[in-house]
Amino acid sequence: MLLYFIKGQLPWQGIPARTKKEKYEKIRDKKLSTQIDQLCKSLPEEIGMYLSYCRHLKFEEKPDIGYLRKLFKDLFYRNGYEYDYVFDWMVKKPNVPGQISSKNEEDKQNDVDDGGNLNTSGHGNGANSDANN
Repeated sequence: MLLYFIKGQLPWQGIPARTKKEKYEKIRDKKLSTQIDQLCKSLPEEIGMYLSYCRHLKFEEKPDIGYLRKLFKDLFYRNGYEYDYVFDWMVKKPNVPGQISSKNEEDKQNDVDDGGNLNTSGHGNGANSDANN
């Protein structure tokens, strides 16, 4: 899935076949024949190292999580990122003019009670008994 998220597609997607069984066999064959370096061409070497490491694990073998985390942590810092504990889902994005919103302004106002707290009760009037006690 990691490669799918990075690349947007995988070499075994869209393989034509007459039956489901044939399709799964072709996908299996394509996965087995695709070399990791070919799959990770133009990606950071850590992606290939990760896949190679995972591919060589035995079924009963436990992965070295410290090693795998270090691979990606080193890549993270080498690319100039800073671990600031701020994640994409925490940053409020500004409204873009013309953007369709799922709530109108009145509904948004009702999501905050008189004390400025987020109303999670779904009532829109700040009457969340758990939050107010």
